[in-house]
Amino acid sequence: MVFTVVHFAGLMEYSKESAEEASRPRYQAMRGLGILPIAIIILAVTFGVFAVGAIAGSWTRVWVREQTGTPLRKRFEGYHVLSPDAFERLHAAFASGDPTRYVPLPEQTR
Repeated sequence: MVFTVVHFAGLMEYSKESAEEASRPRYQAMRGLGILPIAIIILAVTFGVFAVGAIAGSWTRVWVREQTGTPLRKRFEGYHVLSPDAFERLHAAFASGDPTRYVPLPEQTR
């Protein structure tokens, strides 16, 4: 380990000369960047471009109901502070499945 650290420049020069003098193509590829690192870089850039496109496309998509064609709104999060009786009434309204019974909703805390 110490020998490698002390003579690192010499070892690099030796390995470069050995690669240049080698007759096999796989050793000659070591002289430059080689094909594999370039292929990895191209694949990474391509993946990044498609990932950004997919994320940007999902933000601009307009979701609609199939049956009516009505566009859907973005998701809303909020909560209500209710008494147990008010909660039971609201839960029964939602459980009925009739949208006309949902309103008026109580005042929202957030």
